[in-house]
Amino acid sequence: MYQDAAAAAAVLRRTMVLLLFLLTFSLSSFTSVTSECPDKCKCKNKVVKCDVMELDRIPDRVPPDAEFLDLSFNEIKDIEPKSFTHLTDLKYLDYSMNKIRDIEPKSFTHLTELKTLILDLNEISNLKNGAFANLSKLRRINLNGNIIENIETGVFNNLTSLEILSLEENQIHKLDLEMFKGPIKLAKLYLSHNMIRNIPPGIFDSLTSLGRLDLSYNKIGDIEPKLFTHLTELKTLMLKGNEISNLKNGVFANLSKLQILSLVRNRIENIETGVFNNLKSLEILSLEENQIHKLDLEMFKGLIKLAKLYLSYNMIRNIPPGIFDSLMSLTLLDLGYNKVRDIKPKLFTNLTELKTLKLDGNEISNLINGVFANLSKLQTLSLVENKIENIETGVFNNLMSLESLSLEQNQIHKLDLEMFKGLIKLDTLILSYNMMRNIPPGIFDSLTSLSIL
Repeated sequence: MYQDAAAAAAVLRRTMVLLLFLLTFSLSSFTSVTSECPDKCKCKNKVVKCDVMELDRIPDRVPPDAEFLDLSFNEIKDIEPKSFTHLTDLKYLDYSMNKIRDIEPKSFTHLTELKTLILDLNEISNLKNGAFANLSKLRRINLNGNIIENIETGVFNNLTSLEILSLEENQIHKLDLEMFKGPIKLAKLYLSHNMIRNIPPGIFDSLTSLGRLDLSYNKIGDIEPKLFTHLTELKTLMLKGNEISNLKNGVFANLSKLQILSLVRNRIENIETGVFNNLKSLEILSLEENQIHKLDLEMFKGLIKLAKLYLSYNMIRNIPPGIFDSLMSLTLLDLGYNKVRDIKPKLFTNLTELKTLKLDGNEISNLINGVFANLSKLQTLSLVENKIENIETGVFNNLMSLESLSLEQNQIHKLDLEMFKGLIKLDTLILSYNMMRNIPPGIFDSLTSLSIL
């Protein structure tokens, strides 16, 4: 009986040893599979980084459970669909800064879970139909800094989940009417730094979710009325650096949620009455570096939420009294580098929230009492590089919040003893490059907060 028990114990020991061996073998095998990583790449938590390795193709042994694959800064010329057959979990793929010239149809067809595709800074010239086939979950495509000239009709049509499309810094001349018909969830569209001249009416009609549109630095000459009519969710519209000369009434119709509108560095001469009137949510309007000669009295009517208005570097001579009366939320007004000679009293009276007023580089010669009346919240006032000779007593007296006053590069001969009275918060006062000979004693006595003179 004892011998039977001993024999049974021996069998049990051998069985346990065998099971332990099998378990160890299976664990080691599992470890070798899950820790699989291409040579010199870094793999951790389903992230595979193979950037800056002079690769000319996708390396072997990319783990099949990888979700993030970085192949940027390599020498890859071709995208081989067979390389992705086992990477069905991939969500992020970065091919930026390679030498890819073509994306063949169905190149990414196995990547059904892909959400982000980065192809910036390659040599792609043509986007062929079917290039992004099967990518129904894709949310972002970056194609910046390529040499794209031709985009075939329907390239983006199946991308029903796409939210961000970036095509900046290419050589796109023409936009096809059907180009954006498919990506109905598109929230951000970047087309800046291309060669676009004409935008066909109706091209944006299906983009009802679009929140940001950037068409800056193209060659756009005209914007047709109702071009943006269906973009009811648009919050930012960038049109700077184009060749727009005329803003027609109705061009911004229906953009009731627009918050930022930039028209910097165009050739705008004429702005039709009522162009901005329905932009009730607009907070920033940038019109600097244009050829605006005249401001219409009704130009800014209805912009009740406008906080920042940039009009510098134009050719404005006269500012009609009452033009700013509806801008009760304005905190910054830049009228620098125009040809303004006179500022009428009460011009800024309704701008009770104004904190920054820039009038640099104009032809102002006289500051009349009352011109800054009601600006009790003004913190920065800049009048650099004008022709100011005369400053009436009391001009600055009600500016109780003023912290910075710049009057350099003018023709001021005389400082009045009461000139800075009441400026109890003034921290910085710049009076350089004027023609003053005498400074009356006591003129700075009330400036108890002054630190820079």
